[in-house]
Amino acid sequence: MLPDEADLLLVQDNPLEAELTLRPLRDLDPQFRLAVARDGEEALDYLLGRGAFRHRLGAPLPRLVLLEFRMPRVDGVEVLRALRASPRASTTPVVMLLP
Repeated sequence: MLPDEADLLLVQDNPLEAELTLRPLRDLDPQFRLAVARDGEEALDYLLGRGAFRHRLGAPLPRLVLLEFRMPRVDGVEVLRALRASPRASTTPVVMLLP
C-alpha cells in the first residue's frame, strides 16, 4: 500500500530493481518519504487522486517521480503524457528510467 504522502514516487514493476534504486536514497536521508507504485495505472491513480486513491485528490504531490519506461498495464510514456495533460500534475518533475 502506498503512503498518503511521499517526497519521491518510484514507479517500478520489478521489486529487486525498486530496492536497488531506493537503498541509496534511504541512506542519504532516512526522513525522506519514499513510495513505490508497481505499475503505471497505480501511479496515475496515486498522482491524480483516482480510484483507490480518491482520498488524495487535494494531497501534496511527490517532489520527484522516477518513472520506469517499460511497465505492464500503462507504460511510462503514457503515464508521462497523462501527467503533462493534468493541470494538477503537469509541473511535477519526472525522470524517465530507461532499461
